[in-house]
Amino acid sequence: MNEGQLTRRLIDKNTWWADPAWEQDDPDLRPLRSSPLDYRPDPLRDIGPDGLYLLTGPRRVGKSVEIKRAIASLLRSGIEPHRLVYFSCDSLRASDVRTLLRRGRTMFTSVDQPRYWFIDEVTALPGWHAVIKDERDTTALRDDCVVLTGSSSTGLQEGIADLAGRHGTETASQERLLLPMTFRSFCDATGVPGPDAAEPPIRPRDVFSSTQAIEDSQLHWPALADAWENYLRIGGYPRAVIDYVSTGDVQRRFVQDLWDVVRGEAFKTMRSTPPEVLALFGRLTANLTTPVNLSRLARDVGLANNRAADGRITDLVSAFLGFRCYQDHEGRPNMSAQRKFYFVDPLVARLAHLMEEAYPEPDASALSEQQLALALNRALERERPGAFIELTEVRHWVNRTTRTEIDFVGSRLGRGFESKYVDGSWRGESRTLAARGKGGVVATRSVLALDEDMVAVPTGLLVHLLGA
Repeated sequence: MNEGQLTRRLIDKNTWWADPAWEQDDPDLRPLRSSPLDYRPDPLRDIGPDGLYLLTGPRRVGKSVEIKRAIASLLRSGIEPHRLVYFSCDSLRASDVRTLLRRGRTMFTSVDQPRYWFIDEVTALPGWHAVIKDERDTTALRDDCVVLTGSSSTGLQEGIADLAGRHGTETASQERLLLPMTFRSFCDATGVPGPDAAEPPIRPRDVFSSTQAIEDSQLHWPALADAWENYLRIGGYPRAVIDYVSTGDVQRRFVQDLWDVVRGEAFKTMRSTPPEVLALFGRLTANLTTPVNLSRLARDVGLANNRAADGRITDLVSAFLGFRCYQDHEGRPNMSAQRKFYFVDPLVARLAHLMEEAYPEPDASALSEQQLALALNRALERERPGAFIELTEVRHWVNRTTRTEIDFVGSRLGRGFESKYVDGSWRGESRTLAARGKGGVVATRSVLALDEDMVAVPTGLLVHLLGA
Protein backbone atom coordinates (compact mmCIF):
# COMPACT_ATOMS: atom_id res chain seq x y z
CA MET A 1 0.00 0.00 0.00
CA ASN A 2 1.15 3.56 -0.60
CA GLU A 3 1.23 6.22 2.11
CA GLY A 4 -2.10 7.72 1.07
CA GLN A 5 -3.87 4.37 1.32
CA LEU A 6 -2.32 3.69 4.70
CA THR A 7 -3.35 7.14 5.98
CA ARG A 8 -6.90 6.46 4.84
CA ARG A 9 -6.82 3.16 6.74
CA LEU A 10 -5.76 4.98 9.92
CA ILE A 11 -8.58 7.52 9.61
CA ASP A 12 -11.18 4.85 8.83
CA LYS A 13 -10.22 2.58 11.73
CA ASN A 14 -9.56 5.18 14.46
CA THR A 15 -13.11 6.54 14.56
CA TRP A 16 -12.70 7.88 18.13
CA TRP A 17 -10.47 10.62 16.73
CA ALA A 18 -13.55 12.38 15.37
CA ASP A 19 -16.59 10.67 16.91
CA PRO A 20 -17.08 10.59 20.71
CA ALA A 21 -19.89 8.05 20.21
CA TRP A 22 -17.70 5.67 18.18
CA GLU A 23 -18.52 2.64 20.35
CA GLN A 24 -22.12 2.61 19.11
CA ASP A 25 -21.07 1.68 15.57
CA ASP A 26 -17.79 -0.12 16.14
CA PRO A 27 -18.02 -3.55 14.44
CA ASP A 28 -16.21 -5.28 17.33
CA LEU A 29 -18.12 -3.67 20.20
CA ARG A 30 -21.59 -3.22 18.70
CA PRO A 31 -22.57 -6.92 18.97
CA LEU A 32 -21.75 -6.89 22.69
CA ARG A 33 -24.71 -4.61 23.44
CA SER A 34 -27.17 -7.36 22.51
CA SER A 35 -25.06 -10.26 23.80
CA PRO A 36 -26.55 -12.40 26.60
CA LEU A 37 -23.05 -12.80 28.07
CA ASP A 38 -21.09 -10.58 30.40
CA TYR A 39 -17.67 -12.02 29.70
CA ARG A 40 -14.69 -9.75 30.27
CA PRO A 41 -11.32 -11.49 30.39
CA ASP A 42 -9.59 -8.05 30.34
CA PRO A 43 -6.07 -9.18 29.41
CA LEU A 44 -5.10 -5.52 28.79
CA ARG A 45 -6.56 -3.98 31.93
CA ASP A 46 -3.19 -3.00 33.42
CA ILE A 47 -1.25 -1.68 30.43
CA GLY A 48 0.67 1.52 31.01
CA PRO A 49 2.86 4.14 29.34
CA ASP A 50 6.15 2.91 27.81
CA GLY A 51 5.13 -0.75 28.23
CA LEU A 52 5.40 -3.24 25.37
CA TYR A 53 2.85 -6.06 25.47
CA LEU A 54 2.24 -9.12 23.32
CA LEU A 55 -1.30 -10.54 23.31
CA THR A 56 -1.57 -13.92 21.58
CA GLY A 57 -4.25 -16.55 21.05
CA PRO A 58 -6.31 -18.25 18.34
CA ARG A 59 -8.47 -16.34 15.90
CA ARG A 60 -12.14 -15.83 16.84
CA VAL A 61 -11.27 -15.82 20.54
CA GLY A 62 -11.84 -12.07 21.00
CA LYS A 63 -8.44 -10.34 20.84
CA SER A 64 -9.78 -7.47 18.71
CA VAL A 65 -12.70 -7.03 21.11
CA GLU A 66 -10.28 -6.76 24.03
CA ILE A 67 -8.25 -4.13 22.16
CA LYS A 68 -11.37 -2.02 21.60
CA ARG A 69 -12.43 -2.44 25.22
CA ALA A 70 -8.99 -1.26 26.32
CA ILE A 71 -9.27 1.78 24.04
CA ALA A 72 -12.73 2.63 25.38
CA SER A 73 -11.46 2.32 28.96
CA LEU A 74 -8.49 4.61 28.26
CA LEU A 75 -10.77 7.22 26.70
CA ARG A 76 -13.07 7.11 29.71
CA SER A 77 -10.05 7.66 31.95
CA GLY A 78 -9.38 10.95 30.16
CA ILE A 79 -6.71 9.97 27.62
CA GLU A 80 -6.81 12.30 24.61
CA PRO A 81 -8.27 10.45 21.57
CA HIS A 82 -5.35 11.33 19.27
CA ARG A 83 -2.96 9.50 21.61
CA LEU A 84 -4.68 6.18 20.81
CA VAL A 85 -3.76 4.59 17.47
CA TYR A 86 -5.06 1.27 16.16
CA PHE A 87 -4.44 -0.66 12.97
CA SER A 88 -4.73 -4.25 11.81
CA CYS A 89 -1.90 -5.89 9.91
CA ASP A 90 -4.10 -8.12 7.76
CA SER A 91 -2.97 -7.73 4.11
CA LEU A 92 0.01 -5.54 5.13
CA ARG A 93 3.77 -5.96 4.86
CA ALA A 94 6.28 -5.29 7.63
CA SER A 95 7.35 -2.12 5.81
CA ASP A 96 3.72 -0.91 5.94
CA VAL A 97 3.83 -1.21 9.73
CA ARG A 98 6.81 1.14 9.83
CA THR A 99 4.97 3.64 7.61
CA LEU A 100 1.83 3.48 9.76
CA LEU A 101 3.82 4.02 12.95
CA ARG A 102 5.46 7.12 11.55
CA ARG A 103 2.32 8.43 9.83
CA GLY A 104 0.26 7.93 12.98
CA ARG A 105 2.70 10.15 14.83
CA THR A 106 3.02 12.96 12.24
CA MET A 107 -0.74 13.29 11.73
CA PHE A 108 -1.09 14.93 15.18
CA THR A 109 2.12 16.74 16.04
CA SER A 110 0.47 18.64 18.89
CA VAL A 111 0.36 15.47 21.00
CA ASP A 112 3.15 15.87 23.54
CA GLN A 113 2.47 12.84 25.77
CA PRO A 114 3.15 9.14 25.18
CA ARG A 115 0.85 7.45 22.69
CA TYR A 116 -0.87 4.07 22.93
CA TRP A 117 -0.40 1.87 19.85
CA PHE A 118 -2.60 -1.17 19.24
CA ILE A 119 -1.18 -3.23 16.37
CA ASP A 120 -3.47 -6.18 15.61
CA GLU A 121 -2.29 -9.50 14.08
CA VAL A 122 1.29 -8.31 13.63
CA THR A 123 2.88 -11.73 14.21
CA ALA A 124 1.58 -12.94 10.84
CA LEU A 125 4.06 -10.65 9.07
CA PRO A 126 7.58 -11.90 8.31
CA GLY A 127 10.11 -9.62 9.95
CA TRP A 128 7.61 -7.90 12.25
CA HIS A 129 9.90 -7.97 15.29
CA ALA A 130 12.79 -6.33 13.42
CA VAL A 131 10.54 -3.35 12.60
CA ILE A 132 9.26 -3.01 16.17
CA LYS A 133 12.78 -3.37 17.57
CA ASP A 134 14.18 -0.69 15.25
CA GLU A 135 11.33 1.75 15.93
CA ARG A 136 11.59 1.11 19.66
CA ASP A 137 15.33 1.79 19.53
CA THR A 138 15.41 4.85 17.28
CA THR A 139 12.12 6.75 17.61
CA ALA A 140 9.77 8.11 20.26
CA LEU A 141 8.04 4.71 20.22
CA ARG A 142 10.44 3.83 23.07
CA ASP A 143 8.34 6.02 25.39
CA ASP A 144 4.95 4.83 24.12
CA CYS A 145 2.70 2.00 25.18
CA VAL A 146 2.70 -0.66 22.43
CA VAL A 147 0.25 -3.57 22.32
CA LEU A 148 0.94 -6.23 19.69
CA THR A 149 -1.43 -9.11 18.98
CA GLY A 150 -1.03 -12.29 17.00
CA SER A 151 -2.73 -15.59 16.17
CA SER A 152 0.46 -17.47 15.35
CA SER A 153 3.37 -18.49 17.53
CA THR A 154 5.60 -19.01 14.48
CA GLY A 155 8.69 -16.95 15.11
CA LEU A 156 7.23 -15.76 18.39
CA GLN A 157 10.13 -16.89 20.57
CA GLU A 158 12.54 -15.22 18.15
CA GLY A 159 10.48 -12.04 18.34
CA ILE A 160 10.37 -12.13 22.14
CA ALA A 161 14.13 -12.56 22.25
CA ASP A 162 14.61 -9.76 19.72
CA LEU A 163 12.57 -7.37 21.86
CA ALA A 164 14.28 -8.26 25.13
CA GLY A 165 15.16 -5.15 27.12
CA ARG A 166 12.67 -3.03 25.20
CA HIS A 167 9.63 -3.46 27.45
CA GLY A 168 10.00 -0.15 29.24
CA THR A 169 9.72 0.44 32.96
CA GLU A 170 6.35 -1.25 33.37
CA THR A 171 6.55 -4.14 35.84
CA ALA A 172 3.36 -5.90 34.69
CA SER A 173 3.82 -9.05 32.59
CA GLN A 174 4.42 -8.30 28.92
CA GLU A 175 3.22 -11.64 27.55
CA ARG A 176 -0.56 -12.09 27.59
CA LEU A 177 -2.45 -15.17 26.38
CA LEU A 178 -6.13 -15.18 25.44
CA LEU A 179 -7.62 -18.63 24.93
CA PRO A 180 -11.27 -19.76 24.80
CA MET A 181 -13.19 -19.33 28.04
CA THR A 182 -12.08 -21.29 31.05
CA PHE A 183 -14.65 -23.58 32.62
CA ARG A 184 -14.98 -21.12 35.51
CA SER A 185 -15.75 -18.31 33.03
CA PHE A 186 -18.19 -20.59 31.18
CA CYS A 187 -20.07 -21.19 34.43
CA ASP A 188 -20.10 -17.48 35.30
CA ALA A 189 -21.30 -16.58 31.79
CA THR A 190 -24.08 -19.17 31.77
CA GLY A 191 -25.31 -18.54 35.31
CA VAL A 192 -24.11 -21.77 36.91
CA PRO A 193 -23.30 -21.30 40.63
CA GLY A 194 -19.89 -22.50 41.72
CA PRO A 195 -17.32 -22.01 44.47
CA ASP A 196 -16.73 -18.45 45.57
CA ALA A 197 -15.16 -16.65 42.61
CA ALA A 198 -13.50 -14.25 45.04
CA GLU A 199 -11.31 -17.08 46.30
CA PRO A 200 -8.00 -17.30 44.41
CA PRO A 201 -7.52 -20.34 42.18
CA ILE A 202 -5.75 -23.35 43.66
CA ARG A 203 -2.32 -24.05 42.18
CA PRO A 204 -1.89 -27.61 40.85
CA ARG A 205 0.85 -28.39 43.36
CA ASP A 206 -1.40 -27.22 46.23
CA VAL A 207 -4.34 -29.58 45.60
CA PHE A 208 -3.27 -31.84 48.49
CA SER A 209 -3.04 -28.92 50.89
CA SER A 210 -6.44 -27.60 49.78
CA THR A 211 -8.67 -30.48 50.82
CA GLN A 212 -10.78 -28.18 52.99
CA ALA A 213 -11.53 -25.95 49.99
CA ILE A 214 -12.43 -29.05 47.98
CA GLU A 215 -14.75 -30.30 50.72
CA ASP A 216 -16.40 -26.90 51.02
CA SER A 217 -16.97 -26.82 47.26
CA GLN A 218 -18.50 -30.27 46.85
CA LEU A 219 -22.04 -28.98 47.39
CA HIS A 220 -21.69 -27.12 44.09
CA TRP A 221 -20.91 -30.30 42.19
CA PRO A 222 -24.50 -31.24 41.11
CA ALA A 223 -24.80 -27.95 39.21
CA LEU A 224 -21.23 -28.09 37.97
CA ALA A 225 -21.64 -31.68 36.73
CA ASP A 226 -24.18 -30.70 34.08
CA ALA A 227 -22.19 -27.58 33.22
CA TRP A 228 -19.03 -29.67 32.69
CA GLU A 229 -20.84 -31.98 30.25
CA ASN A 230 -22.13 -28.94 28.38
CA TYR A 231 -18.66 -27.38 28.35
CA LEU A 232 -17.25 -30.56 26.80
CA ARG A 233 -19.79 -30.12 24.01
CA ILE A 234 -19.85 -26.34 23.51
CA GLY A 235 -16.33 -25.27 24.44
CA GLY A 236 -15.29 -21.76 25.34
CA TYR A 237 -15.25 -19.65 22.18
CA PRO A 238 -17.40 -16.62 23.10
CA ARG A 239 -19.50 -16.90 19.92
CA ALA A 240 -20.19 -20.59 20.64
CA VAL A 241 -21.25 -19.82 24.22
CA ILE A 242 -23.54 -17.02 23.00
CA ASP A 243 -25.17 -19.52 20.63
CA TYR A 244 -25.55 -22.01 23.47
CA VAL A 245 -27.19 -19.49 25.81
CA SER A 246 -29.50 -18.26 23.04
CA THR A 247 -30.43 -21.55 21.33
CA GLY A 248 -29.04 -24.45 23.36
CA ASP A 249 -26.34 -25.38 20.87
CA VAL A 250 -23.59 -23.99 18.66
CA GLN A 251 -25.01 -22.72 15.39
CA ARG A 252 -23.78 -23.96 12.04
CA ARG A 253 -22.56 -20.51 11.04
CA PHE A 254 -19.93 -20.40 13.78
CA VAL A 255 -18.89 -24.00 13.15
CA GLN A 256 -18.26 -23.00 9.54
CA ASP A 257 -16.35 -19.89 10.66
CA LEU A 258 -14.13 -22.00 12.89
CA TRP A 259 -13.56 -24.50 10.10
CA ASP A 260 -12.57 -21.66 7.77
CA VAL A 261 -10.02 -20.51 10.36
CA VAL A 262 -8.54 -24.02 10.53
CA ARG A 263 -8.15 -24.60 6.82
CA GLY A 264 -7.34 -20.99 5.98
CA GLU A 265 -5.00 -20.07 8.82
CA ALA A 266 -3.52 -23.21 10.30
CA PHE A 267 -2.32 -24.59 6.97
CA LYS A 268 -1.49 -21.45 5.02
CA THR A 269 2.15 -22.52 4.72
CA MET A 270 1.32 -25.97 3.34
CA ARG A 271 -1.04 -26.96 0.58
CA SER A 272 -3.82 -29.13 2.00
CA THR A 273 -7.24 -29.77 0.54
CA PRO A 274 -10.31 -29.59 2.81
CA PRO A 275 -10.76 -33.40 2.72
CA GLU A 276 -7.13 -33.83 3.80
CA VAL A 277 -7.57 -31.42 6.70
CA LEU A 278 -10.80 -33.16 7.70
CA ALA A 279 -9.09 -36.55 7.62
CA LEU A 280 -6.26 -35.20 9.79
CA PHE A 281 -8.69 -33.82 12.36
CA GLY A 282 -10.67 -37.05 12.37
CA ARG A 283 -7.55 -39.12 12.97
CA LEU A 284 -6.20 -36.82 15.70
CA THR A 285 -9.59 -36.80 17.44
CA ALA A 286 -9.87 -40.59 17.34
CA ASN A 287 -6.49 -40.89 19.10
CA LEU A 288 -6.83 -37.92 21.41
CA THR A 289 -5.49 -39.59 24.56
CA THR A 290 -2.66 -41.65 23.06
CA PRO A 291 0.78 -40.65 21.75
CA VAL A 292 0.74 -39.81 18.05
CA ASN A 293 2.43 -42.30 15.72
CA LEU A 294 3.49 -39.91 12.96
CA SER A 295 4.20 -42.62 10.37
CA ARG A 296 0.77 -44.17 10.87
CA LEU A 297 -0.87 -40.74 10.85
CA ALA A 298 0.83 -39.87 7.56
CA ARG A 299 -0.28 -43.15 6.00
CA ASP A 300 -3.86 -42.87 7.22
CA VAL A 301 -4.43 -39.31 5.96
CA GLY A 302 -2.41 -39.51 2.74
CA LEU A 303 0.65 -37.45 3.67
CA ALA A 304 4.07 -38.12 2.20
CA ASN A 305 5.89 -39.03 5.40
CA ASN A 306 6.06 -38.52 9.16
CA ARG A 307 7.81 -35.20 8.68
CA ALA A 308 4.79 -33.91 6.74
CA ALA A 309 2.47 -35.19 9.47
CA ASP A 310 4.52 -33.47 12.15
CA GLY A 311 4.43 -30.28 10.06
CA ARG A 312 0.62 -30.30 10.05
CA ILE A 313 0.54 -30.73 13.82
CA THR A 314 3.06 -27.92 14.20
CA ASP A 315 0.77 -25.68 12.13
CA LEU A 316 -2.10 -26.40 14.52
CA VAL A 317 0.11 -25.69 17.54
CA SER A 318 1.42 -22.47 15.97
CA ALA A 319 -2.14 -21.28 15.37
CA PHE A 320 -3.02 -21.93 19.05
CA LEU A 321 -5.51 -24.61 17.96
CA GLY A 322 -3.75 -27.46 19.72
CA PHE A 323 -0.82 -28.36 21.95
CA ARG A 324 1.60 -31.22 22.47
CA CYS A 325 2.23 -33.18 25.65
CA TYR A 326 5.77 -34.58 25.75
CA GLN A 327 6.78 -37.78 27.47
CA ASP A 328 8.70 -37.28 30.71
CA HIS A 329 12.23 -38.59 31.11
CA GLU A 330 13.87 -37.99 34.47
CA GLY A 331 12.07 -34.69 34.95
CA ARG A 332 12.68 -33.43 31.42
CA PRO A 333 10.74 -33.67 28.16
CA ASN A 334 11.86 -36.60 26.01
CA MET A 335 12.13 -34.93 22.62
CA SER A 336 12.58 -38.22 20.72
CA ALA A 337 9.56 -40.08 22.15
CA GLN A 338 6.06 -39.99 20.69
CA ARG A 339 3.98 -37.10 21.97
CA LYS A 340 0.33 -36.73 22.79
CA PHE A 341 -1.67 -34.06 21.02
CA TYR A 342 -4.69 -32.22 22.38
CA PHE A 343 -6.91 -29.56 20.86
CA VAL A 344 -7.24 -26.19 22.59
CA ASP A 345 -11.04 -26.39 22.86
CA PRO A 346 -13.74 -29.09 22.79
CA LEU A 347 -15.41 -27.51 19.77
CA VAL A 348 -12.17 -27.67 17.78
CA ALA A 349 -11.88 -31.36 18.72
CA ARG A 350 -15.45 -31.91 17.46
CA LEU A 351 -14.92 -30.12 14.15
CA ALA A 352 -14.38 -33.24 12.03
CA HIS A 353 -17.66 -34.75 13.27
CA LEU A 354 -19.57 -31.47 12.95
CA MET A 355 -18.39 -30.98 9.37
CA GLU A 356 -18.86 -34.61 8.32
CA GLU A 357 -20.95 -37.00 10.41
CA ALA A 358 -19.00 -40.01 9.11
CA TYR A 359 -16.26 -38.99 11.55
CA PRO A 360 -17.23 -40.12 15.08
CA GLU A 361 -18.02 -37.75 17.91
CA PRO A 362 -15.07 -37.61 20.34
CA ASP A 363 -15.64 -39.50 23.56
CA ALA A 364 -16.49 -37.42 26.64
CA SER A 365 -13.72 -39.10 28.64
CA ALA A 366 -11.16 -38.08 26.00
CA LEU A 367 -12.44 -34.50 25.96
CA SER A 368 -12.33 -34.40 29.76
CA GLU A 369 -8.68 -35.50 29.72
CA GLN A 370 -7.93 -32.87 27.08
CA GLN A 371 -9.50 -30.10 29.15
CA LEU A 372 -7.67 -31.22 32.28
CA ALA A 373 -4.39 -31.01 30.35
CA LEU A 374 -5.35 -27.54 29.15
CA ALA A 375 -6.36 -26.46 32.67
CA LEU A 376 -3.00 -27.54 34.11
CA ASN A 377 -1.14 -25.67 31.36
CA ARG A 378 -3.26 -22.57 31.91
CA ALA A 379 -2.64 -22.70 35.64
CA LEU A 380 1.12 -22.77 35.03
CA GLU A 381 0.79 -19.96 32.47
CA ARG A 382 -0.89 -17.85 35.14
CA GLU A 383 2.11 -18.41 37.44
CA ARG A 384 4.71 -17.82 34.72
CA PRO A 385 3.50 -16.01 31.58
CA GLY A 386 4.97 -17.59 28.46
CA ALA A 387 4.88 -21.15 29.82
CA PHE A 388 1.99 -22.10 27.54
CA ILE A 389 3.92 -21.28 24.38
CA GLU A 390 6.82 -23.45 25.55
CA LEU A 391 4.45 -26.30 26.51
CA THR A 392 6.98 -28.63 28.07
CA GLU A 393 6.05 -28.42 31.75
CA VAL A 394 2.98 -30.71 31.68
CA ARG A 395 4.15 -34.12 30.48
CA HIS A 396 2.99 -37.75 30.50
CA TRP A 397 5.02 -40.48 32.21
CA VAL A 398 5.45 -44.07 31.01
CA ASN A 399 6.64 -47.02 33.06
CA ARG A 400 8.91 -48.69 30.52
CA THR A 401 8.61 -52.09 32.20
CA THR A 402 4.83 -52.36 32.53
CA ARG A 403 3.98 -49.84 29.76
CA THR A 404 1.49 -48.21 32.12
CA GLU A 405 1.40 -44.44 32.29
CA ILE A 406 0.43 -41.40 34.30
CA ASP A 407 -1.40 -38.82 32.24
CA PHE A 408 0.26 -35.67 33.61
CA VAL A 409 3.42 -35.06 35.63
CA GLY A 410 5.82 -32.17 36.05
CA SER A 411 7.88 -30.55 38.77
CA ARG A 412 5.54 -27.57 39.01
CA LEU A 413 2.49 -29.85 39.28
CA GLY A 414 3.72 -31.45 42.49
CA ARG A 415 2.18 -34.91 42.33
CA GLY A 416 0.86 -36.63 39.24
CA PHE A 417 -2.62 -36.18 37.76
CA GLU A 418 -4.58 -39.05 36.25
CA SER A 419 -7.76 -38.56 34.22
CA LYS A 420 -10.24 -41.40 34.80
CA TYR A 421 -13.74 -40.32 33.85
CA VAL A 422 -15.59 -42.83 36.02
CA ASP A 423 -18.58 -42.75 38.37
CA GLY A 424 -17.61 -45.79 40.42
CA SER A 425 -14.46 -47.55 41.56
CA TRP A 426 -11.38 -45.48 40.86
CA ARG A 427 -8.66 -46.97 43.03
CA GLY A 428 -7.74 -49.59 40.47
CA GLU A 429 -7.18 -46.78 38.01
CA SER A 430 -4.73 -45.10 40.40
CA ARG A 431 -2.28 -47.98 40.82
CA THR A 432 0.37 -46.43 38.58
CA LEU A 433 0.25 -43.23 40.61
CA ALA A 434 0.60 -45.25 43.81
CA ALA A 435 3.38 -47.45 42.42
CA ARG A 436 5.40 -44.37 41.49
CA GLY A 437 5.51 -43.69 45.22
CA LYS A 438 4.31 -40.10 45.26
CA GLY A 439 0.53 -40.47 45.26
CA GLY A 440 -1.50 -38.11 43.17
CA VAL A 441 -4.81 -36.73 41.97
CA VAL A 442 -7.38 -38.79 40.07
CA ALA A 443 -9.80 -36.63 38.07
CA THR A 444 -13.06 -38.60 37.97
CA ARG A 445 -16.48 -38.01 36.53
CA SER A 446 -18.33 -37.77 39.85
CA VAL A 447 -16.33 -39.46 42.64
CA LEU A 448 -14.90 -37.38 45.49
CA ALA A 449 -12.50 -39.02 47.95
CA LEU A 450 -9.82 -37.27 49.98
CA ASP A 451 -7.23 -39.74 51.26
CA GLU A 452 -3.77 -39.10 52.64
CA ASP A 453 -1.83 -40.04 49.50
CA MET A 454 -4.52 -40.16 46.85
CA VAL A 455 -7.23 -37.65 46.04
CA ALA A 456 -10.19 -38.28 43.72
CA VAL A 457 -12.04 -35.16 42.55
CA PRO A 458 -14.70 -34.72 39.85
CA THR A 459 -12.88 -33.19 36.89
CA GLY A 460 -15.23 -30.26 36.49
CA LEU A 461 -14.92 -29.32 40.16
CA LEU A 462 -11.13 -29.70 40.03
CA VAL A 463 -10.80 -27.56 36.90
CA HIS A 464 -13.11 -24.91 38.39
CA LEU A 465 -10.99 -24.74 41.54
CA LEU A 466 -7.85 -24.44 39.40
CA GLY A 467 -9.46 -21.35 37.88
CA ALA A 468 -9.29 -22.90 34.44
